[in-house]
Amino acid sequence: MPNSNKGLILLHKSGAVPVVEAQSIDVMLSPALYTLKQEALEIGFAHQAKKLAPAVLDELLDEGEYRYGAFKQNEVWVFVAYKPSQVMEALRRSGIEPSSVHKLYFAQQSAEMFATPIEVDAHTVLSLVGGVVTVMPKALLGQQRTLRFDESFHPRSGGVSLGADKSSLIATKEAIVLSIALVVWGVLFGIEGMGYSHQKSQQTHVIDEMLSQHTVLQSQYTRDSIAQKYRKRDTQERAKRRFLKEVSSVVRYGGVLQSLEIQGETFKAILEVKTPSSYNTIDASIKVKQLGNNQIQLEANA
Repeated sequence: MPNSNKGLILLHKSGAVPVVEAQSIDVMLSPALYTLKQEALEIGFAHQAKKLAPAVLDELLDEGEYRYGAFKQNEVWVFVAYKPSQVMEALRRSGIEPSSVHKLYFAQQSAEMFATPIEVDAHTVLSLVGGVVTVMPKALLGQQRTLRFDESFHPRSGGVSLGADKSSLIATKEAIVLSIALVVWGVLFGIEGMGYSHQKSQQTHVIDEMLSQHTVLQSQYTRDSIAQKYRKRDTQERAKRRFLKEVSSVVRYGGVLQSLEIQGETFKAILEVKTPSSYNTIDASIKVKQLGNNQIQLEANA
């Protein structure tokens, strides 16, 4: 059910049709503020459809910065694009601060509610034409009655943010989870590094004590041999940290971590990226393999 604590307004280029006043509101965009295209595609989830939206809508869009959304309607995927700057301009023209907007919806998400035309201003209405909510001149209606926009038009689900596309809550949650994971890794590396520092100090103390008791061991060659025994683990951990740093870098620039495997001296990670070819050059110690389906595998050995 719609959030009853949120007001809902219909926003058009000419201004807004207010319903209630609230500190935090939801906004439904008129078709005048977004571009729409319907496609019957074999896609399972909204976050997958969202990734295709720029390509599907590309030929319909003018120059400018767009955000995208996607939702399924009557077994057909609906792809939409909107300009945040244009929406914010219409909000301010209506005396509404963009910061008070909780979610944006598109009129097409409540298409069935526009079967009877809705008056937007003195000259314009929104009406259903071929299943698509369309802006029409009021003069074309003749004596046909119109309805008032109200809270009942609130979609039951979906919605995007004004500044960043949230048509897929899954994608947002993944980003949050990955951010938390990276923070946890950083903390663990810090703790582990402190442990190494303490352990290395103890090892050095043991070696110095042995050398003081056995003068025959004090040659440079013998000292290096003893120290070498304690270096293997440090070398392995350095390689692990270098590998995870590269994985973190890919995630930071839009990659999605699919799996991470660390077994002994072998490290592997599979990530989903937008352009696999751009990751051909990475740290020289790490092998990059393209797996298809926009996936790459990073592999390194200590």
